[in-house]
Parts: sequence; C-alpha cells; structure tokens
Amino acid sequence: MRICFCRLYKAGTEDEVQKVIDKHPEIFNNKNWKPVGNNESNYGIIENQQSNPIAALVEKVTNSMDALLTKKCLEAGIDPESNAAPMSMEEAIKGFI
Repeated sequence: MRICFCRLYKAGTEDEVQKVIDKHPEIFNNKNWKPVGNNESNYGIIENQQSNPIAALVEKVTNSMDALLTKKCLEAGIDPESNAAPMSMEEAIKGFI
C-alpha cells in the first residue's frame, strides 16, 4: 500500500496516475472508495477548482474581496442576499470602501 501511495505521490501526469491505478486494481476497486464528504453530487464542486496556479491565486484574491464586501454589508445591517444589498461588485465597493 505504501509503495502504491509513493508512486501516486510522485506521478507527474494523469497518464502516470492511471498506470498506478491499472497496476493495482485491488486497491482501486470502487467498493474501497467513498465520495468526498459522502456526497455523490460533489463532482462539480471539486472539478470546478482552478488547475492553473495563477488562476487559483486570482480566485483567492477575488474570494477575499467577496468576503470583505459581505462583511461590510453585514456590518451595515444589510442581508447580503436581500434586495437591499449591492447588486454588483462596483456598487458594493462604492458603497462600502
């Protein structure tokens, strides 16, 4: 099992990962695996993550701005999901920053 993990860890491409999986079918049998969070419908959430490091970094900055603007909205006593909340990032920045 440890050797299999080490080979997976060192795999540099999807093809190399597939070779490890193909070589150890007993380990990678579907009955041995459960979906992340036991949620069968999480593929879109997981697959939606950025694969490019620059795009992932930009997403983190964008998410932090979203969190800050949401916080400002809550501090102003506005439900961020309500019609009273700013309808765009530009509107939120102008209203809170």
